[in-house]
Amino acid sequence: MLVVVSAILFPAHSQILRGRVIDEAGSGIEEAFVELANAVLSTKSENDGTWKIPVPKKRRNLTVSSI
Repeated sequence: MLVVVSAILFPAHSQILRGRVIDEAGSGIEEAFVELANAVLSTKSENDGTWKIPVPKKRRNLTVSSI
């Protein structure tokens, strides 16, 4: 599993992280669980593996898992 991440910065206190979870062949992995470590913010990837989550600027650790 590979995770590609980008960030869109806003002047407020948060940013939106966007990414895509893919397998070794480059295909999107759907319903991969994406969460911030030590936070209650989480999301699942879409059918094509894409996801987005609002993130406070101070949080930096991201966990991705898939069964």
